[in-house]
Amino acid sequence: MKPAFLLRMAAREARTGWQRLLFFLLSIAVGVGALVGIASFSANLESAIRREARTLMAADLEVVSTQEFAAEPRAAIAAWVDQGARMAELAELPSMAANLDASRTQLVEIKAVEGGYPFYGELVLEPAVPLPELLAGGRVVVEEGLLLQLELAVGDPIKIGSRGFPVAGIVRREPDRIGGALSLGPRVLMALDDVEAAGLITVGSRVRHRVLLALPPALDVEAVQSALTEVLPRERITVRSFEEAQPTLRLFLARMGDFLRLATLVTLVLGGLGVAQSIRVFLQQKQDSIAILKVLGATTREVTLVYLLQCLGLAILGSVLGLGLGLLIQALLPAVVGELLPVAVIGEFVPAAALEGIAVGVITALLFCLLPLLAIRGIAPAQILRRELATTIPVGDRRARAFAVALLGGGLIALAAWLSGSWRLGAIFVGGVAAAALLLWAASGAVLWLLRRLPRARSLAVRNGLGNLSRPGSQVAAVVISLGLGVAVIAQIQLVQSGLLARVSDDAPADAPNFFFIGILPEQVEPFKQLLVAQGAEAGANLVPIVQARLARVAGREVAQMQFPSPEEERALTREFAVTWLEAMPAGNEIVTGQWWTPAEAGRESWVSIEDSLTTRLGLQLGDEVVFDIQGVRVPVTVRSVRRVDWGQLQTNFFFIFTAKGLAGAPTSWVATARSRPGAEGRRALQAAVIAAMPNVTAIDAAEMIERVQAMIDRIAGVIRFMAGASILAGLVILAGSIAATRFRRVREAAILKSLGATRAVLLRSLAIEYAVLGLVAGVVGTAVGSGLAWAVLSLVLRVPWSAPAAVIVALPLVTAALTVIVGLAALLGVIAEKPLAVLRAE
Repeated sequence: MKPAFLLRMAAREARTGWQRLLFFLLSIAVGVGALVGIASFSANLESAIRREARTLMAADLEVVSTQEFAAEPRAAIAAWVDQGARMAELAELPSMAANLDASRTQLVEIKAVEGGYPFYGELVLEPAVPLPELLAGGRVVVEEGLLLQLELAVGDPIKIGSRGFPVAGIVRREPDRIGGALSLGPRVLMALDDVEAAGLITVGSRVRHRVLLALPPALDVEAVQSALTEVLPRERITVRSFEEAQPTLRLFLARMGDFLRLATLVTLVLGGLGVAQSIRVFLQQKQDSIAILKVLGATTREVTLVYLLQCLGLAILGSVLGLGLGLLIQALLPAVVGELLPVAVIGEFVPAAALEGIAVGVITALLFCLLPLLAIRGIAPAQILRRELATTIPVGDRRARAFAVALLGGGLIALAAWLSGSWRLGAIFVGGVAAAALLLWAASGAVLWLLRRLPRARSLAVRNGLGNLSRPGSQVAAVVISLGLGVAVIAQIQLVQSGLLARVSDDAPADAPNFFFIGILPEQVEPFKQLLVAQGAEAGANLVPIVQARLARVAGREVAQMQFPSPEEERALTREFAVTWLEAMPAGNEIVTGQWWTPAEAGRESWVSIEDSLTTRLGLQLGDEVVFDIQGVRVPVTVRSVRRVDWGQLQTNFFFIFTAKGLAGAPTSWVATARSRPGAEGRRALQAAVIAAMPNVTAIDAAEMIERVQAMIDRIAGVIRFMAGASILAGLVILAGSIAATRFRRVREAAILKSLGATRAVLLRSLAIEYAVLGLVAGVVGTAVGSGLAWAVLSLVLRVPWSAPAAVIVALPLVTAALTVIVGLAALLGVIAEKPLAVLRAE
């Protein structure tokens, strides 16, 4: 056949049977829509971040350190100020704010400012007066939420540290701050000199020192960054350009985008199942046409090519339709993500995302068309003479099926690798989806086996409903797999979220600490213990010394010269660690190798115990020497033991624990955990007493922190659930497609039953029973698969005890069953309404 004739045949076949192929288009459109929506949103977010990069930093360059800048770094920075750069110095730290009598308190984030901050972006203040004027005379500017919490107003004094500061105004927006669930508390802006005068910066204070530079046009940002990086101590000071602003947040958003793009592949796989089902049913109804074409001399290859071209055209059309759904998802995502966004996202059309979505959609559709198209090989020309006997479509030979399955698996792995950027992750992802699909397929087979062996029901509705599930061509497997995979994704999200939150809140023991105190000076340790006794909070209280240290040398290798697998890993291992010394091993720690020290050894030997994951990442063994940099002083210690740490416990946990000898003479502060007297009054009294007696100490209410953690987890889980909803939608599309594929048989069966006396109510009950069982099986097995995945994530990856809330385990199958019944009845209401006489006469 000529190519033009093949194209005309493909178009004619599609045009005459477009109703049967409608679900082909919908299946692809849902998957492509999810992918285009995520890809477009990610591209627009990245574009917005690049566009607002200087605003996110409020400068061209920032120099960051956890220690106050010494004379040499200041001189290096001042050299560029002499060349025309503008400079602002900032110090950011958590602290406590209170009204003057300390009856109401609140954890806050302080930003101490000196200089022309911000150089880029808008700092919105109320009143609209320059920041230096508002901060003059020892005044502060705060977020409105802090005033509400402390029951104060503009003009009232607020106590921070050892001093009271009048509130001069309200800060409405900062260009370089990501607020909401990511912040520890409301913002307080104050002058840098006032922070130092209030005694807020002491040994052990968690301060982030920043110098912001705005460069004149004559100076190149990259050149200045490179010059500063060379002269400043890299292990203690970081120099970033505006293009690297908010690195942690950008990494988080990039990973979330990659994960969501990969998750859309689940929806595309479900759409592929819908494609396969649509083509299978379509070809079953086209057996006469295929047989006639072969009688007229068309080869199997040519006929297959006709329908392959038809699939290609439908895949392109379905992918284009998916673009509209993708634009809708892109418009909705900013509202779903909410406070996680650092900038306002403009929903612009992204050609690259659209092309990627169309390409992935077309490839997915063609991959899933392969197996159904193999059936053309088994249709003989003589079948035109015995078509009444051809109730099922033949299947191709084993070798062809094996090749098609291998091509399908390899193609899906390639697509997953493309979307995730990793062949390994792509293979794991496709393997997991395939395993889940096999479990669901096996479950559907088991249900059919069980139904065939159940005693015959007396009720006509029950008997007919259950019988419909086990009839030939019932599409039970396709529907259970498609719905079950969507349910599995949602179940995993819900159970992981519930497990994490239960670990930090619901499952916390009754005597767990509800306060963390940071920044206790050595001379304040005994007074602090006495204060706890006076407040009735001494039972179970724990004070631990803290030293800030960096890794300098590991088993003979200089950390500054080590090669790391990724920038994130480099930041994680070269950062400043909070380390401690202890005589007894803390609860929640377990020795993996080596042994703990005795009190005598702790005072005599310079040893360290290391958390087990770090030994692997750093390549350490027992007996290796590790050298730490503590404020410029190198401290060598020997690895004595390796510990496994339960990070979920409400206590202070450490990667590195030293002997007392190992940290002798190091600058030390103390942290403490304690439990207040019961009730809100007991918590407020303890917090107020600590702030009044020791204004430099930061008192963190665990209940408040748990609320913020929950808000963050809820927000992230909400984004993932939103996209998982696309998987459920794809499953419902497949369900509707399977119903439409058997509509004619349903009409005939209903007509026969009506002629025998069955009422519409009986038929409705029969259909409700059929789809309730179908949805319940998909829901139960999908929830079980999701529970298994959640267990693996919680127990093996996060090391958090697995828990399964009854509300999730019970509700998901019931909701799935209800949705399945609603879709099934809605699709078949017209069938029930058909007049039996007209149907039977048509026969």
